[in-house]
Amino acid sequence: MYKKSFAPTNTNKRVYEVSADNTKSYNKYPDGQIKTKVIQELQNLKNTENPFFIACGFVRPHLPFYAPKKYWDLYDRASITIADNQYKPINAPDELVGSNEFWAYDHDGIEVNSSEWHRMMRHGYYACVSYVDDLVGEILEELDTLGLANNTLIVLWGDHGFHLGEHNYWSKHNTLYHSTRIPLIFKGPGVASGTANGMIESVDIFPTLCDLAGIAKPSQLHGKSFTSVSTNPAVNIRDHVYVRYDDLIDGVVTLEGASIITEIIATHVITQTIIP
Repeated sequence: MYKKSFAPTNTNKRVYEVSADNTKSYNKYPDGQIKTKVIQELQNLKNTENPFFIACGFVRPHLPFYAPKKYWDLYDRASITIADNQYKPINAPDELVGSNEFWAYDHDGIEVNSSEWHRMMRHGYYACVSYVDDLVGEILEELDTLGLANNTLIVLWGDHGFHLGEHNYWSKHNTLYHSTRIPLIFKGPGVASGTANGMIESVDIFPTLCDLAGIAKPSQLHGKSFTSVSTNPAVNIRDHVYVRYDDLIDGVVTLEGASIITEIIATHVITQTIIP
């Protein structure tokens, strides 16, 4: 749906955006442009009689941390707490690593892994989350304005979690808790209000959407529908979930990680692939 012009750009290679550079208007950021495009599509679809599907993907809070100034101003950096477990998990294998993506950016002279740096990084993440939260809110408001909210299924979903300095890791690229716990919110017809504490896998989202929309599910699906959870948040459809991460370099798997996560413990199995 979106042209390449909507791809994020990072012209100065800084990992975060400082106020002196932050003069762009709210909708000049790539995510603001995506929000505008989605609202335009909704307005065009309002008077059609056909069902529609829109996948709206926001870049933030992915690195680099770029967001309008007012979202940075929501937080006092000096008062931001940082992770108190900046060390590798006890008995973790040597193969356990985190994402090194932040090294691709300039840190503006701030020493990496210093307390100042950890606060700066968390500040950027918080600002970006607040920015995207507003964008999502604008889309939901437009659905209400157009009279579509009561007949539209909405899924807010993230494809991975995000370390914020825990174990001295940032972002993802492993199977630890902070990398694998994702946001997931369903809203719409047939969905009860409330918070569910059960476990699901991302592959469960598609069959659930099929059930809620009254669409036949393809036979080859691996996921389980959690429609029962959507009507009763106390229901749990799984007693464990499976998580896997493969690190690829030039299309070759160089590191594999897998987790079997239960309600009680998380068992992490990490192996190093031997390249002939």
